[in-house]
Amino acid sequence: MIGAFISAFCVGCIVLGTLYILAPKGNLSKAASYAFSLAFLCLVLFTVGKLQNIDFPGIKEGSEDYSNERLSAASAQMIFSEALASQKINFSKITVFTDKSQSGGISITKVLVYTDASYEQVNSVIGSSIYEVVVVNG
Repeated sequence: MIGAFISAFCVGCIVLGTLYILAPKGNLSKAASYAFSLAFLCLVLFTVGKLQNIDFPGIKEGSEDYSNERLSAASAQMIFSEALASQKINFSKITVFTDKSQSGGISITKVLVYTDASYEQVNSVIGSSIYEVVVVNG
């Protein structure tokens, strides 16, 4: 259904463009230009009016709940991984533990890093007073 409106709009533009090129020059040029502009405006308004009545399948209206703990933990894990990699600290795995508060917020409680680096090196890159950093050597 959308394809029909798009193709009709394109065909209308091509026809109007061709007629504009074929319009006489001279005294009738301004009148023909005005008529073609008016026809183009009607075409655009008609197409927009018809597109507003289309029901798009698969598009949900409403808000989503973005307070997913797993998504937040995965995002934090990627950020910590990039921070450690940028400081050339090798690690095999990072695990982020989160907690959901009563107000709906998500906070990081613990970050577990499997690496051969020292605790001080890891803590200097990703450490915070908000969460605990645990380094597992191995």
